[in-house]
This record gives sequence, C-alpha cells and structure tokens, in this order.
Amino acid sequence: MSLLTEDIAVLAELYRRGGRWSDGDGGDRQLVPQAWVDEATRAHVDNGPSATVDWGLGYGYQFWRSRHGYRMDGAFGQFGLVIPELDLVVAMTAGTADSASELQLVWDHLLPGVDRAHGPAADGAGDDQLARRLGSLELAAPEFLAAPPAAAARVSGRAIALPFTTLGIATATLHLDGDRTTLETVGTDGSVERLGAARTAWVPGETRLWPHPELTSTRTGTRAGWVDDAAFEVHEQCIESAARRIWRFEFGDGDDVRLTVGLDLPFWTPRTERVAGRLA
Repeated sequence: MSLLTEDIAVLAELYRRGGRWSDGDGGDRQLVPQAWVDEATRAHVDNGPSATVDWGLGYGYQFWRSRHGYRMDGAFGQFGLVIPELDLVVAMTAGTADSASELQLVWDHLLPGVDRAHGPAADGAGDDQLARRLGSLELAAPEFLAAPPAAAARVSGRAIALPFTTLGIATATLHLDGDRTTLETVGTDGSVERLGAARTAWVPGETRLWPHPELTSTRTGTRAGWVDDAAFEVHEQCIESAARRIWRFEFGDGDDVRLTVGLDLPFWTPRTERVAGRLA
C-alpha cells in the first residue's frame, strides 16, 4: 500500500475503533466486522527468536504484535501503531535503516506522556509548543567543503561519458556555479534531465531516472557540493520515497572519473552502481 501519513492514521484509527467509523454528522457504521479486526490483529504466526522484542511477538493478517498493542509495519520505519489500552494510534513515516530504534522512541518518550485521564491542556499550550518544534525541523544536511577545490574549474561543464548504467544515461555533466549546481544527464534514448541543487539549501525538483519498481518518478530536494579535493556528491532526497539517492563523482588527475550512484537505504538487495567514466 502507498499511503500518506494521515491515511495511515485513519486506517489505524478504524481498527482501534473495532471497525466502526463516524461520518462527523452523527452517523456511525460498522465498516469492517469486529470479528475480522480481532482475528486479523491477533498472533497467528510465531516469529521465532528476534534480537528486537517487537519483532518476536507474533504476526497476524498483515499486522505485527507489539509490546503495546499491534501495528502496521512497512520498510524503513513506516508505522501505524494501535494501542487499545491508551485509546491511542500513532502514524509515522520515516527513512531509516533502524526502525527498531524509532519504535523504541515511542515506547520510551511518547507513551509515558499520554494522560488519558485529563486529555490535552485546555489552553492549547501543548499544541503551540508542538507546532513550534515541528516548524524548526529540517533534514540533516550533508557536509560539503565551504569553498570549491581547484578541480572544480577543470571539470565544470564537461560531459562525462559513461558505459551502460541501469539508469539508462550515456553522459552526465556537472555545471558548477559557486554554491549552485546543475546535474545534466543525457539518456541513451536522447532524453535530457536537468536537476538543480545548492550547497546550502535543498532545491525542489523531480526525476524520472528511477529504475526501481516502487516509483516511475519522484519529487526531490537536492543538495550538492565537494566532500574533498577530488570528490563531488549530489544528494537527492526522494520525497515520495523513504530513500536518499547519492551521486558521487571521483575525479583523477587525468580525465578518468569514477561514478557511484545508489540509494542510501537498500532493501533486500543492494541498489548501488559503480561505473568508470571519462571526461569528454
């Protein structure tokens, strides 16, 4: 399933209510039979021993049992938690290889703060505090050199000829202009894609260079810069995916270039490609 965070919350709330839903106008319907909710969310399969307790408590019909209630559980930290004893659902989307630690944060910090007896503060102070906190959050920025090395002038604007790649690109060109970068790719079919980036800010864009089956394209926020005197990286945060794609160009003394491109969160199989290219 591909769901917005809000949709995950709605589905989790439907199950918390035993399959009943109110339409907001006083109507209340049993959309999913209570018997199915009970059957789907109990343990049917023994997970066996697990290094993390929440993955060893049994599996239902697409639901995992948890230390607290049960959950919908997707790759890279996508969760819909249902905690009946607290009348609580928690919906989370993430991009992490350590989803067990993410879940542990809920048990350690969120659950102890739930006050079922009194509910939220009447003055809304908690809502304001949360809004301020959320408004200050941003994606962690890659660490780039503050000033470009000497190699920048030598490689900027020169096409890098590439052998076969799964992305289907024949050449890649870095157009460097101070803190701004444009990564231009030309496909083996002649198609051209230009992706803008900046060293100090995420630049919005979209890419169709996406050979993996989850998406045919994805919106991106992109930053780029030099990580040392010979290596340049382009970081595409793939907004409609959990992953970040990283292009790494390593320049030798001559015209040889080594390109590494892949996702930072491979699932089951590696998705990193390494090819040898050459400056035109």
